[in-house]
Amino acid sequence: MDPRTENKTSSTSSVLALSGYARKLGIRHVETTQDRAVYELPFSADNVTVADVVHGGAILSLADIAATGAAWSAIDDPGRYKGLTIDLSHAFMSAARSADLTAEARVMKRGGTVCFLEVDVRNKATGESVARTKVVYKLSRLDTPTETLNKLFRGKPVAEQQKLLAVLEHAGAAMYRQWAETETDPVQRQALLDAAQRELANAATLVK
Repeated sequence: MDPRTENKTSSTSSVLALSGYARKLGIRHVETTQDRAVYELPFSADNVTVADVVHGGAILSLADIAATGAAWSAIDDPGRYKGLTIDLSHAFMSAARSADLTAEARVMKRGGTVCFLEVDVRNKATGESVARTKVVYKLSRLDTPTETLNKLFRGKPVAEQQKLLAVLEHAGAAMYRQWAETETDPVQRQALLDAAQRELANAATLVK
């Protein structure tokens, strides 16, 4: 199936966008395809501002969550990323009275870590435009532990790298000893203590 049109109802976007806050509002995920996401906000008396008018904050939240879903739609390994809305402009077109709402978000451009999106919020029954939103969303890739360590060492002289590694070896030894203190199996406890000694020996080799 073409990934640009596949309905990703169990995709990362639906999991990431539907926060506890979204569930309190009653927002539901409808579908997600590449660079597009649709969410709904069923009418609820808990979300009104006056009489039967849906609160503007609830409408804005719907638009932001839909944009979040669309922004994450291209990410296959969500555990390696973090994201947040960094800019948002919102225009109300008409009042939503006793209306279920649908928000369709589309990525207009992806540039580096930043996504530019547009969201159209409509009355689900009539199709009337309720709000239009422009969102700038940032997705940042998280370093793996190996990449983080590489950054610590990169560009440093060998002597400085060795001192830094010795510090890490001492920290590792302390962790092994800490785990050994809570280990009830004597064989495993001794193995942890032996590992701590190896870490200290490594550190001694590095810094003389």
